[in-house]
Amino acid sequence: MSRKITIQFTALTLGITLLTWGSMAVLYQYGVTLENHLWLNIPLMIGGLSPTFVSYIVLKRNGEVSGLKEWLKNVFYVRAKASSYLIVILFITLFMGTQIAI
Repeated sequence: MSRKITIQFTALTLGITLLTWGSMAVLYQYGVTLENHLWLNIPLMIGGLSPTFVSYIVLKRNGEVSGLKEWLKNVFYVRAKASSYLIVILFITLFMGTQIAI
């Protein structure tokens, strides 16, 4: 991956996250909170998922992928044994399960 792509990815990701989460921080100063305004989940999710969106946009713009299908193949390319992925899923499930229980 080229330095140009890395810089574009980082700048765009940080820009989107700063815009969405920064606007939420400003709104919190005026009493607009997630507890009272459920629509704030939208900028929260956009900011959190911005690396995913931006990776596709930057790779597509720079000709690294030709479309969504090729990008998905790159993202979900299986590089390790299935047992490795199962262990990761187990740990994520345990972590989330304890958080939900608490």
